[in-house]
Amino acid sequence: MRIAVVIEELIEGGFQKVAINEVKQFREMEHNAELVILRNSKSQGYTDLLKKINIKPIYLDKYLSKYLKFSFKFPFFNYFSLYHITYPPLLTKFLKKFEFDLIISHGTYTSFSTIPIAQKFEIKCISYMHDPISYVLETKYQKHILGYLKKLTIPLAVYFDKYIVNNSEFTLIYFKFKNYLERKNINSQNLVIITNGCDIVDNHQQNKLNYIVSVSKWDKSKKLEDLIKITKNINKNYKLKIIGKWHDLKYLDDIIKLINNLNLENQIEIVGQVSEEKLKNYYTKAKLLVHINEEAFGMSILESSANYCPSVFCKTNGISYLYPKKIINNMPLANDHNKFIEEINRILSLNQKYYIELTNLYFETAKNNNWKNHCQKILNLV
Repeated sequence: MRIAVVIEELIEGGFQKVAINEVKQFREMEHNAELVILRNSKSQGYTDLLKKINIKPIYLDKYLSKYLKFSFKFPFFNYFSLYHITYPPLLTKFLKKFEFDLIISHGTYTSFSTIPIAQKFEIKCISYMHDPISYVLETKYQKHILGYLKKLTIPLAVYFDKYIVNNSEFTLIYFKFKNYLERKNINSQNLVIITNGCDIVDNHQQNKLNYIVSVSKWDKSKKLEDLIKITKNINKNYKLKIIGKWHDLKYLDDIIKLINNLNLENQIEIVGQVSEEKLKNYYTKAKLLVHINEEAFGMSILESSANYCPSVFCKTNGISYLYPKKIINNMPLANDHNKFIEEINRILSLNQKYYIELTNLYFETAKNNNWKNHCQKILNLV
């Protein structure tokens, strides 16, 4: 089968990483899969991963003139840009052929382009809705000017969510969003619950070092301040390593100032962005991952589990239902800092026997949710 896995831009982010791994896995399953990108942006992510697995992206905006590629980010939005509006009609008009049997479209804004392309060339289109537009507006813009206009913005966002679901063969969603979308009267027959996948390590090594990790693409929504304050009360024998790209450099400066103000310079290390190979190495050697904020899924939780690294995370995280009750019952609620501290210190104090048993529980969850199972579930739909 010829499969186009489509993203809007090749930047560091969760659904971009999912898309790359889907292309890799579909090829291993002997399908002709390509990574297709709407816009060739200046900032490029995952170049090391693409080179390693020999994926050369196809950029659709090569069919557009320089002036038609013009774009800017709209005020008050984190990502919503002009090209999200202009590319759907432009790409549909100037794209003369699109020789694929299936489109898998990642991201809600991406679907505005992939749906008309699929309709023009009569291709099946599956939309992967990592975050419904209405959900993002309701939860991430509450104290924002868009939040104060919610009587106007939320109905409009629901309209666009319905457009994606109604015009896609199926819409893939995380478990967390099923009830939410149904409450918005969105056609549940087209919704399919999916989990992200992970790569399973070949060898189990327990040569853990005295550090814990937290991994993300860092911006203010990730609540890193809370984790830093928590670090002041965890076992002083363990260092916190903060890994990932900084989306907001001013936020990085604020975090460094907070670390210094709390006299935690010797207990916290800001590692920054690392390659996928180095990230796996950090997971393998880390005693624990801490995921402080609530997310639709929680990719780093599953990835660390695949590398025999347990984690502490909000029990309301989208990924929680995958793990056994023995783990989830001990997880804190969002903003329950005392419970976070308690659970982190409990795991750090486990003897070797019980720690290994715990890592095996996490690993089994990851093993059941690998990339092959993820991609096979998508193929079963068509």
